[in-house]
Amino acid sequence: MSKFKDTTWLLLGRFIGLSSPLFVTPYVARALTKEEIGTWALIQVVVGFVAIFQDGGLSPYVIRHKNYEQATRSMVSSCGGLLGVAVGLILLVGSIPVCRLLGISEQWKLFLPLTIVYGLGGLASVWNAELRRNGSFKQLFLAGSIPQLLSVPFSVLLLANGFGLWTFPLAALFGAITQVLFLIPFCRPIRFAWSQALLPEMAQYTRGLLGFSLINYWARRLDDLLIGRYLGTAPLAIYSNAYRLMLLPISQVISLFNPLILPYMSKHQDDLEACRTELYGFLSTIGLIVFAGMSFLWIERNQLINWYLGNGWNEVSDILFWFAPLGMLQCLINPLGNCYMISSRNDRFFWIGVINTAVVICGFIAGLKFGVKGVALGYFIANLIMIYPNVRLSISTIGGSFREWLFNTSILWVIPIGGIIFSQFNTLANPYLSVAISAIFVGLITLSVAVIIFRSKIPTVCQFLRLRRKKTLS
Repeated sequence: MSKFKDTTWLLLGRFIGLSSPLFVTPYVARALTKEEIGTWALIQVVVGFVAIFQDGGLSPYVIRHKNYEQATRSMVSSCGGLLGVAVGLILLVGSIPVCRLLGISEQWKLFLPLTIVYGLGGLASVWNAELRRNGSFKQLFLAGSIPQLLSVPFSVLLLANGFGLWTFPLAALFGAITQVLFLIPFCRPIRFAWSQALLPEMAQYTRGLLGFSLINYWARRLDDLLIGRYLGTAPLAIYSNAYRLMLLPISQVISLFNPLILPYMSKHQDDLEACRTELYGFLSTIGLIVFAGMSFLWIERNQLINWYLGNGWNEVSDILFWFAPLGMLQCLINPLGNCYMISSRNDRFFWIGVINTAVVICGFIAGLKFGVKGVALGYFIANLIMIYPNVRLSISTIGGSFREWLFNTSILWVIPIGGIIFSQFNTLANPYLSVAISAIFVGLITLSVAVIIFRSKIPTVCQFLRLRRKKTLS
């Protein structure tokens, strides 16, 4: 039952991670203008690209390394610290020219707190990976969730006192410092040492991951850059809010299970069939959660956006028309990146990232002349084109096939198809009743699909619950 305990701690952490931005976003939508929100989204594009280097592929290296002794640990900590400092310096030096290039030259000072945030991030990412490697998910929960929880009232307080755009970097700085303070006692003894002998091994493992991350980043964020630069910051605010609503459930659910996928698959490196069984089990669990949420969001998107963001954000629901099904698709493909890492085929990971990025960029450019809706449609079509190569090339590294992946995940599509059919008959005028009925219907379909997927495990779960009940009574 160790997986159950690990998942419980991660679930609590992800719940806080999910609820924190969801709680702050309505305040942001009402306290700031669309232009201000779009400006921050544009800054995040640049900062996020540079921040890839703060990890540099070290996290999966830490988790997968078979002999993670003190010498290796000290070397990885040194590299994490150096990468963090390098990222901070790059942000500091490049802030003014980058802001001028993007047409927001007066906002360069917002980069100053971020230099410290991402400077600390290099060490934090390594220490988080060590906790994941050691199965210290309770400590991982405390170090990750409490800073996020404290950042919510801090952000709201800044917004209420008129800090405007400065709310974002100051809240990020507060969260980064708090997280490092929590991580230090959990990761003792902390030592830094340089080992030239370990450098080739680390470089060989991480360069493919780093290269993929750098290229794949623009497949996910070039749309923001193009919209902000050529359509304006107000359209970018609309697009980024829709993208965030699509990405937030995916990123939170995947980040809940992703720390578990690689360690549990690593236990079966010599048994590829068992390795795939673990993977498909995680995909089914991730898919159930994301498909249910996205189906409900798609059905009631107009009413939910009006309640959540307030008046003036109706265009967000039009973009979600394409983003909701895209989110369902991505939750079944994104975790497959673990296949490359478990098989040490990071070279293939890099090249599929190059191809994927090229196709997605073509979709962005083709849709740009049709506005933000065109960009969303182009993104959707590009992802449809890349389904087969993404799945085929990843799953084959552990002996799987596209047909096998399709067989194990196809039943999940019953949830959105049922939701679409239901929406055609849902003509209730009362918005509250309509939303409630839709939620119940999607929940029932999801429960039915879950029973079908996990029917073989139901007796084991029931037996576990009976044993827990006996222990409680005794």
